[in-house]
Amino acid sequence: MLPKDAPVTLGVMVLCGLFYLIQGASQQQFTIWGILYAPDVANGDWWRVVTTAFVHGGGLHLLLNMGLLFALGTQLEQGIGSVRFGLVYAGSIAVASLIVVVFAPSQPTLGASGAVMGVAVALGIASMLYSRSNRHQSLLILVAMNLALPLAIPGISFWAHFGGALGGLLMVGVLLVWPQWLRQKHIKNDGVYAAPRNPVEKQSLGIGSLLVVALFIASVVFA
Repeated sequence: MLPKDAPVTLGVMVLCGLFYLIQGASQQQFTIWGILYAPDVANGDWWRVVTTAFVHGGGLHLLLNMGLLFALGTQLEQGIGSVRFGLVYAGSIAVASLIVVVFAPSQPTLGASGAVMGVAVALGIASMLYSRSNRHQSLLILVAMNLALPLAIPGISFWAHFGGALGGLLMVGVLLVWPQWLRQKHIKNDGVYAAPRNPVEKQSLGIGSLLVVALFIASVVFA
C-alpha cells in the first residue's frame, strides 16, 4: 500500500532505485561519477554534492536507507507538506556534503543516510511541536545510534550522518520552529493569530529555499 500525500518521499525512493540500476548497468562507472569526493568537487565536479545522496554502495545499503526513508519520510511529508519536506531533505543533503568536504575531504562518501538522518531529526522536532506522543524520544535514540554506528563499523561516514542531522535541525528550525515562535509571540501580544494573513509562512519557505541553495554553493566552494 503506497501512502497518500507523500510524492517527494516516493519520488526520492524511485530516483535512488533508478540510480542503483544505472550503477549496476554501467559496471559502477556511474557510481564513480556520482560519489562525493572533495578533490573532484574542487576540480569542477560540482554535481557530486547532490548525486552523493542518490548513489549507494550495494543492495543492502540501498534497502536500509529506503526502508528508513519510507518509514520516516512519509510521516514527515504528510505532516508538514511536500514543499517543506523537500526543503528539509535537500537541506540535509547540502549540510551533509558541506560537513564531509570540510572535515573528511579525503573520504569518498555516498548514500542517502545523511539525508535520512535529517528527516529523523526533523520528524522528532515536529513531533515535539505538534504531537502529544513521546515518539520523539525513539527518534532521538535512532539518531544517536546512527551517529555512533560509524564508530563501530569502518567505512560508514560519521561526518555525513552528523551533517545530515545538523541539516535537518537547521531546516526544521527555519521552516517550523521560527514560524511557531512567531505565532506564539503574536498570540501573546494580540490574543489573535490569522495564519493566512501572516506573511511569515511564505517567508519561511523563501528563506529555506535560499538557505538550501547557499549551502550547496558553500559545499562546492569549500571543497
